[in-house]
Amino acid sequence: MKNHKFVLPDNSTLKSSQISPVFGTVKVSVDKDTSVVFVDVETKEKFTIDSITDGLTEKIKLEKGHWYIVEGAGNITVSPVVVRIE
Repeated sequence: MKNHKFVLPDNSTLKSSQISPVFGTVKVSVDKDTSVVFVDVETKEKFTIDSITDGLTEKIKLEKGHWYIVEGAGNITVSPVVVRIE
């Protein structure tokens, strides 16, 4: 598997794609002020960045090897991750 910087475009079927962290931390940036929620596909547990501003980057700790669906407004960029598109 190759790690990627991946953009989840607004209003796209790619938002249903799943990401898995390469390490224990994921960098997140957006092009629109929003909150970003990572939902663990298996446990349904939610991990949230309450507020992220356009142009800034936030980090969030996620479990390596777990798969997450990403929810939020605008174009969301996450890295470094492995992506599973279904």
